[in-house]
Amino acid sequence: MDMDITTVELTSYRSGAKETLLDQLARTKIKKYETLSSKYVLGVDLLTEEGVDYQAINDYAVSVKAPFPVWTFRKIQDLPDTTAEIVIMNPEVSRFMVNVGEEAFNFSKKYKIPHVVFSKKAHKPEEVRSESLDEECNIAPWEDLED
Repeated sequence: MDMDITTVELTSYRSGAKETLLDQLARTKIKKYETLSSKYVLGVDLLTEEGVDYQAINDYAVSVKAPFPVWTFRKIQDLPDTTAEIVIMNPEVSRFMVNVGEEAFNFSKKYKIPHVVFSKKAHKPEEVRSESLDEECNIAPWEDLED
């Protein structure tokens, strides 16, 4: 059996930061991890779009030959659905809009996963646990939802 393992590191970028996202990543992440492989992903939770120049970040990652992509995640809206924008940089900039609610709904129908899973933040792997509720979800199929 073959298994692909990817290391994902998550960080965040907030509004009011004293430096641009490029400066933050160059100082703390991209240059520091230049020896990591292409099986590494750096994810950034964007809590602002201020100070974000995706092309400049991409150009920097390419110029230092960072072997891994940089992904940013930004919430666009909460209601009626949670919509997120995902931008992937290195070797080029790609932008995607994802309706997270609809994708989760379709995924759960396809793979028949439990409707609700509660999880708790853990600091050690042995503390990770989840509880599944097998109750029926009262959300109508996506195309039948009303305003």
